[in-house]
Amino acid sequence: MSDLVGFLRDQLDEEERDAGLAMAALLPARMLTGGEQVTVPVERVLRQLPKELAQHIARHDPPAVLADVASRRQILADHRMTQAEAVTEDDSLFWEECRECGGEWPCRTVRRLAARYERLPGFKDEWR
Repeated sequence: MSDLVGFLRDQLDEEERDAGLAMAALLPARMLTGGEQVTVPVERVLRQLPKELAQHIARHDPPAVLADVASRRQILADHRMTQAEAVTEDDSLFWEECRECGGEWPCRTVRRLAARYERLPGFKDEWR
C-alpha cells in the first residue's frame, strides 16, 4: 500500500496552513486605531481580501478548521500502523495492522479520513 498516511498528512498541513493564513488576514481588521478592538462586519473584511482567501473564510470558520485538523491528526496518530507477528514451530509470519483497531492496515478509520480527498490528484484507488 502506497503512503496513505503521508498523503493525509500533506492534506492536513495544507488545510492548516490555509486556515492560519485566513486567520492572520483577519487580525488587522480586528485591531484598528491605537490597538482598540472594533467589530467590523465580515462582509466589509471579505471585500478587502483576495478572492480565494475571502471564499475560504466565508465557507469555513478558521478556528473550527484548525480544531478539525487537530482532531483528524489525533485520530491518525491513534490509528497508526504496527508490525504484527505470529510464530509457529516452522516459521514466523509478519504483517501490518492498525495499532488501535488490531485489524488490517490501513484500517477502515484511516480510509474514511482519506475519503474526503479522493477527488484530489495523488489519491489512489487502493485507498478506498
